[in-house]
Amino acid sequence: MQIPIAVGAAAFFDPTKPIYDEENRYNGYWNWGIVQGAQADLATQNPLSLLYDRNNHGTTKRSLGNIQLDYKIHGLEDLHANLNLGYDVAKTTGRNFVNSNSVQSSLDKTFTGLGQGNTWNNLRRNHLLDFYMNYAKNIESIKSNFDIMAGYSWQHFYYANHDITYSNPTEDLGAKEGYTYDENERHYIRDDHRRIPYENYLISFFGRLNYNFMDRYLLTATLRRDGSSRFSANNRWGLFPSAALAWTISNEPFMKATENVLSKLKLRLGYGVTGQQEIGDYQYITSYSFSTNPNTTYLGTTLLKPNGYSPDLKWEQTTTYNVAIDFGFLNNRINGSIEYYQKHTKDLLNTISAATGTNFINLITANVGKMKNKGVEANVNAIAIQSKDFTWEVGYNITWNDSKITKLTTTFNPDYQGIDAGTNQKHQVGEMPGTFYLYQQVYDENGKPIQNAFVDRNNDGQITEADRYLTHKSPMAKVYMGFSSQFSYKKWDLGFNLRANFGNYVYNGVASGNSTSNNYGGKGFILKSASNLNGNLNCSKELEHYAS
Repeated sequence: MQIPIAVGAAAFFDPTKPIYDEENRYNGYWNWGIVQGAQADLATQNPLSLLYDRNNHGTTKRSLGNIQLDYKIHGLEDLHANLNLGYDVAKTTGRNFVNSNSVQSSLDKTFTGLGQGNTWNNLRRNHLLDFYMNYAKNIESIKSNFDIMAGYSWQHFYYANHDITYSNPTEDLGAKEGYTYDENERHYIRDDHRRIPYENYLISFFGRLNYNFMDRYLLTATLRRDGSSRFSANNRWGLFPSAALAWTISNEPFMKATENVLSKLKLRLGYGVTGQQEIGDYQYITSYSFSTNPNTTYLGTTLLKPNGYSPDLKWEQTTTYNVAIDFGFLNNRINGSIEYYQKHTKDLLNTISAATGTNFINLITANVGKMKNKGVEANVNAIAIQSKDFTWEVGYNITWNDSKITKLTTTFNPDYQGIDAGTNQKHQVGEMPGTFYLYQQVYDENGKPIQNAFVDRNNDGQITEADRYLTHKSPMAKVYMGFSSQFSYKKWDLGFNLRANFGNYVYNGVASGNSTSNNYGGKGFILKSASNLNGNLNCSKELEHYAS
């Protein structure tokens, strides 16, 4: 059922109009009819017609399973073999049919007034295999503890979907592109050729070493080699190391005198490289799509059209450095940490515009640019009250983060205009990701925006796309905060969490859409009058005034 759409239609439908139509137009439901020789496609539809002239439902069956085996090697009790097998399989079937002679079918450009619909079924599978060996040993003679692990991981993702479109046989549709008549089902059918599976594999070899000396000095080192089928054979594998050092200062003998007050003090240093491969499948090779739209066919022939691709796609990599201090007071009744970090990301995976004539489509996935993040994170937790039956715990955290794009092209180009990140946003060097890219508003002496008055930033005497500018305002927040409180009384618990962020901007599209110029832009005399003031009226939708 079209319940969300019908609810909106119920709110906007003309209350003076009847629910049912005595002339039995549109299956007996009253709806706006023909206006100037065409169906009134912008008018609000009868909400009951939306509900009962359509049959739309689907069913999903899902199964998840996991089994883990842990085997202690005979004669080497410190050595364990671990096998983890898992799966997640989901199958969805559904149908969406619209009754003939309904206003919904009348609005369809292919089967005007005819019943129509489609059925679909899709299958998703996720299979996982993890195997690793773990050796842990405590050597008292040298006051050391070792924990060594090495393993292999394999994961397979699969997706397939099949759609079939139907139309009622109320007229000869045999000539319509891509449709055939099914004698058994008495439907005209178009098979959308979508029974093409999408799949990808992720394979990893990994190892880890944990070393603890005297319960004061700790070392952790890891190494991963990950392979993804989403990249070509030359770029499929990535190497991702990491290392961390920690010094538990509070366990040193010279800290013994302060242990009743300063119960924990630890210094941590970290370095690590991670990879990112979350893009679509088959982005690095040439693929083809069936042409089912009449605009993409040639003389009634179904064609295979090539899709865009980037043969040199590779892993996006982020290198992180961090230094932190963990602390605890009064037997850790008050505890927390302060951490400074830097993240450097290179070979960013993004969707960009392809240069004219270099690819089959306008947008492709590619590795473009670099980005830098730096910031400080701090948190503190405390047990405010603790008694036999009642406990009150509170926690507070705050993060300051500064994010900047540092490179977008392979060579320095001061004239490069950045990458579009949406209708009103851009990625540009020196700016935060997704910075708003808008027209500059003109204000009166009282600080109020002047309707349809914009700054001609390039002084060419007219307002055009060239007058947009980077506002240095981004939807990414500079500061994040959180507060939690947990009460426990005997077997009863009560808690809440508060979150906040500061320094980010939101573009008010509703206010922009309801602006005077947008509401009346279609009126010819107002359009002419307003345009004579300061150029292009339509750009009022992308004003800096609405980014706040």
